Amino acid sequence: MISLFLEWNQEDPVSIFEINRNNVILDYQKNRNPFIDNPYLATLIWGGIATEDNWNLISGNTDVEAPTTPSNIDVTNITDSSAEISWTASTDNIGVFEYLKTVA
Repeated sequence: MISLFLEWNQEDPVSIFEINRNNVILDYQKNRNPFIDNPYLATLIWGGIATEDNWNLISGNTDVEAPTTPSNIDVTNITDSSAEISWTASTDNIGVFEYLKTVA
């Protein structure tokens, strides 16, 4: 059974939907699925065909470029308890896949 899961892990890369779902789960459960964040963890644990290594655990590639500042930030529908925020995403040499949102 593990070999089938490893095959799926390699053949079906993590989608934007799965990343967004993982972020929503974080908001509710305060934890994440690390195999969504980095599919390569399955390769490290169970072996098999190497998959995408989002954290550069083996490749040695490091994130040497600071991400650009998000632009076109727009805050709408502001209420006492919520607001909608949109922006043009940051970019860098590795890729930006998460934003930390804080409320001051």
